[in-house]
Amino acid sequence: MTDLRAVVVGTGMMGPGIAATLAAGGIGTCLVSRKVESANEGLRQAKFLSSTLEKQGLLSSVQVATALKCLSCSSDLDAQVANSDLVVESIPEDLALKQRFFQRLASIAPPRAILASNTSGISISAIAEGC
Repeated sequence: MTDLRAVVVGTGMMGPGIAATLAAGGIGTCLVSRKVESANEGLRQAKFLSSTLEKQGLLSSVQVATALKCLSCSSDLDAQVANSDLVVESIPEDLALKQRFFQRLASIAPPRAILASNTSGISISAIAEGC
């Protein structure tokens, strides 16, 4: 396990998988959602995905054990981002929403933090405008 702290924002289709992958690499990873219930569900999905990858021979039992220790969840975005080294957003594909979200991240993340997007079709430059 490393001292790095990652935050994955969004518990839809991609967030739990991103969180599980980071955690399998030994990175402390917090999955963040607006509601406690959806954060808990995202954490459950991330743990399930880790177990599925082990069953398919893609992760070792040691990697899964590491992932399970490294995964957490929260509904407190500000507190989690304030202590992060990496933030990956996995929120809905809406340019204005992502722009507002990155403006918020830029105001609360430490200077060392890498802010990343899981966008599939929106220009990263367009998302970063205004930050």
